[in-house]
Amino acid sequence: MEAVRAMAVPVLKNGVNLAGLVVTKRDGNENRMKKMEVSTSTDGATWFPLAATENMPKEWVITAPEGTKAKWIKVEAKNAQPEFMHLRHILVYEK
Repeated sequence: MEAVRAMAVPVLKNGVNLAGLVVTKRDGNENRMKKMEVSTSTDGATWFPLAATENMPKEWVITAPEGTKAKWIKVEAKNAQPEFMHLRHILVYEK
């Protein structure tokens, strides 16, 4: 059985040409967020992997490849055991 995943899905008002994003952990319990994945979608149904890490740093800077479009951005914890996500913010940059 797959573990329940914690995730955040910011929805942008309009689709954008994505330049990148910064995902920052809040202070305290930083060790809970290790294995993380970020995906993008233009329709909310079909998701495309953008970045993944096995050991998320305090501030994770992700640069999107040229031509990446997004209206939805999914930041998802992929740890073996269900765990809370402790985020300070998700900053999204448009080209």
